Amino acid sequence: METTDRDAPVPFLDGLPPDIVQTLRVGARVTSLDAGADAPAFHQAGRYGLVVQGTMGVWRNHPELGNVAVQVLSEGRVFGLAEQFARSAFDTAVMTMCRSQIVELEVGQLQAAMAADGMIRDRVLGHLAREALEISEALCLRSRSVQVRVIWYLLRCCRTESGSAEFPLPVTNRHVAAFLAMSEETMCREMKRLRQLGVSLRRRHVAIDDVMHLRQALQASGMIRRRR
Repeated sequence: METTDRDAPVPFLDGLPPDIVQTLRVGARVTSLDAGADAPAFHQAGRYGLVVQGTMGVWRNHPELGNVAVQVLSEGRVFGLAEQFARSAFDTAVMTMCRSQIVELEVGQLQAAMAADGMIRDRVLGHLAREALEISEALCLRSRSVQVRVIWYLLRCCRTESGSAEFPLPVTNRHVAAFLAMSEETMCREMKRLRQLGVSLRRRHVAIDDVMHLRQALQASGMIRRRR
């Protein structure tokens, strides 16, 4: 089902003048997708996508590692934008991990705004840089331990960087395990071991006593750098 939606949130454009944001939303279309559905291919359509409900997984075909999970896209995340600026289709698949809703936005509107406004250009370049770093981390993840992979995923789902946090996993344990290239049994065993780091899982609800402590565990593995 598709509808027109000019009021869909675009988080990486937050703080820009309302008239500019409204212009960027012209031609927006909302699409609902069932779990396990492929996202539309945007490259030739001149569009990019925004997740407004649910969770999307991004897989990239690596010449040495095979099909690798590289991103978890929660509500507010953008996808398909790098392909538009590269002007080529990447060997990437974007699939829903649960029932989701996306907004398709026209890249032409964004390109025109970037040419006219340096602030918008900086926002988009920042988004692309963060996306590249995230994908690089994910590719490194395949050679890391089960614990590192699970912690990485939990921090991707967590919306705070310090203090305690509680949040539901966006998908079932089976889907999380498949995304992290491990069995469901292995993932559940690791979640039990993470209790010593202040992490608990009840059904699909995660509680973390100290997010920074968990981030430090990931820093110790070399997956992320300490902030200066």
